[in-house]
Amino acid sequence: EYKKKTKKDTSHSKPQKTSYLTFFPYEHFRRDQERIIKQIEKASVEKKNSLLAAPNGTGKTIIALSAILPLAFKKNLKILYLCRTHSQNTRIIKELTKISTHLRYSDINIKVNGLSIRGRNEMCLNEVLLSLKLNPRESMAVCSDLRKNRSCKFFLNLIKKRDQYDNLINIAPEIFNKPVDAEDLIKFCMDKKLCPYFLSKFLLKDMKLIICNYQWLFNPFIRKFKFLSFNRIIKKKLIRFPENI
Repeated sequence: EYKKKTKKDTSHSKPQKTSYLTFFPYEHFRRDQERIIKQIEKASVEKKNSLLAAPNGTGKTIIALSAILPLAFKKNLKILYLCRTHSQNTRIIKELTKISTHLRYSDINIKVNGLSIRGRNEMCLNEVLLSLKLNPRESMAVCSDLRKNRSCKFFLNLIKKRDQYDNLINIAPEIFNKPVDAEDLIKFCMDKKLCPYFLSKFLLKDMKLIICNYQWLFNPFIRKFKFLSFNRIIKKKLIRFPENI
């Protein structure tokens, strides 16, 4: 069932020297994990698609992340990880956190961060917008009016923070230099009275892994109008779909 992981050199710090062994955070491989990782890694380098169908417990998430993170760092690419549910998003963040912790305690000079994102209605803290119970397009219009009229304290506070920092990760580097789940981002923003939706938007450019619903990529309205920066981000990406697409 398990195969001991090959001992790896942890003295390197340059991304181009990494392999799947750098990012795999567990002591042992489950059966067939290493073989599948190598196949996905090879396909990614050759710019080919991979399709993995395997039962629960195979470790598909850690297989995918370990296989494509080396190429993402070597080629300076972002990883766009598409999921169907919020609980799936959270599982990806948990696995990425294990990788991040593994790198830190292995003295490997690589930082892996990531962010799971949600829609405006699910992240907004503005009482006026929430009380109206609008659909996404209506929410976008109301949000725009609130911002233009300087009537959203959460957005105004965020803009003040953005003016103070060259990089918004520095608002809370102990949080945003690591993988962050949308729930944790929302809690942070509630405490600091900031807009979670636009903070997530501003942070995207500095995130190695972006986790979101399929609609963020496939719905042209969302991609073009709701998240204008998303079009620019996905031009250089590796895309990973979950097992139950």
